Amino acid sequence: MPPRSSSSSVPLTQVEKDDAVRRRRKRRAELAVIRHADVEMLKNEGNDYFKKGQYVDAVVKYEEAIILGGENSHILSNLAAAQLKLERYAEVIGSATTALLYDPKNIKARYRRAMARKQRKQYTAALADFRFLHKLNPSLVDVKQELEALKQRLRDAGVDSEEEFGSDVEYPNPDDPPHEYFSDSDTSDCLHLGNGTPCRFYNRGKCKKGDKCRFSHAPDDMSIRDELGRNVCIFFLVSGCLNGEDECVYSHSLEFLPPGWWRSEEQREICE
Repeated sequence: MPPRSSSSSVPLTQVEKDDAVRRRRKRRAELAVIRHADVEMLKNEGNDYFKKGQYVDAVVKYEEAIILGGENSHILSNLAAAQLKLERYAEVIGSATTALLYDPKNIKARYRRAMARKQRKQYTAALADFRFLHKLNPSLVDVKQELEALKQRLRDAGVDSEEEFGSDVEYPNPDDPPHEYFSDSDTSDCLHLGNGTPCRFYNRGKCKKGDKCRFSHAPDDMSIRDELGRNVCIFFLVSGCLNGEDECVYSHSLEFLPPGWWRSEEQREICE
């Protein structure tokens, strides 16, 4: 006998609830394998365009890979390289900084950010990056040359090139722990934006229209995604939802939420 749907009006047993979570986790894992292969294909297409000097096309492919697979230090660093060739220095700084969040020791990303900062005449910030690069790998000749040239430029301008700079230009520090990318959902419903209004039936496990539904099934900033893919009201989790469970478009159930701040009363008070 097939398992009952979580959208059934008859309450599920604990065994059925656990089975629903297991089935969703299995499906997410299967989709993650497929998505990883697609991301690698897009990244490789971007690399091929880069080698041919087609930097605009390379940027497009790297951005598609990031949209599909999430933020990845290596792909973001490649994106920064293509943007650097196009002299989009502000974009380079953004891409490289995000790459460094996920791998603070990514030498290529820090080098590309340093070069973009130098081009934008952010000399002290560029110097901070070159210092870190020299510390990480003293054998890099280009880095040593850039470092000495920047020190001389700053000395000529009457700036002490040996002073310590603020954490804002050094961020992220190579010794910082890397961020971990977390995806709210890996299934097709996370891409179903509809008209942008959350579907109250989907968030209660009762929508039967799938991608034909005119409302959104996707994660958003006003909710936390649970292990069944439902969006749980963030106001309900923090201090109480003024709309109440019957009127709110989001779920008001903690049952399938993974561990997080919402499980701690102390952490919830901090978030208020």
